[in-house]
Amino acid sequence: MDKRAGLHPGSRLLVDWHRRRLVHSRLSNPILRDAGRTNHPHGNGHRNGIAGFAYGDSNNAGLLANIGNIYYDTQLYPTAIEYYQRSLKIQPSNAGVRTDLATAFWYTGSADTAIEEFNKALSYEPNKSNTLFNLGIVKWQGKMDVNGAVAAWQKLLDTNPDYEAKDKVVQLMAQAKKHANVKPGTAEKPLSQ
Repeated sequence: MDKRAGLHPGSRLLVDWHRRRLVHSRLSNPILRDAGRTNHPHGNGHRNGIAGFAYGDSNNAGLLANIGNIYYDTQLYPTAIEYYQRSLKIQPSNAGVRTDLATAFWYTGSADTAIEEFNKALSYEPNKSNTLFNLGIVKWQGKMDVNGAVAAWQKLLDTNPDYEAKDKVVQLMAQAKKHANVKPGTAEKPLSQ
């Protein structure tokens, strides 16, 4: 679980795994081997750094998503969004990448776009637990839509009875319900325990 705002990172894998995978890909693919060099044989328009890894394989949705994950994990959300969008142009039905895209939009302050992307992800995988969890967070914290948040979390619990963080979801539902009558812009009050 992502500790920054309680969001799940979708279907992302561990950053260390991504780094090992990218290094392996770069070393085993002759096109990618020289991707970080400025004198690349394909001209001066070549991008250096992590972006250079995708240079020789720009139609590999998984590779583009992995690069997006690295940017996401380093909190470079606009760049992560770019790579997630490129990945989704190739594989639009990947609900995990779309959930990561939505979460990155949330971190850039775009709650409406995040909700739109979560809903698109749910159109492909209606019971995806991480997407439902994150949708509830954004509806509650981003839009003060307590009913929408509780509905997303209730669907999560109904469709995923063995969900690993069930207790956390129940706790969030109770907290959100306490804010049912709070209007956006209302001064914060301490929660009673």
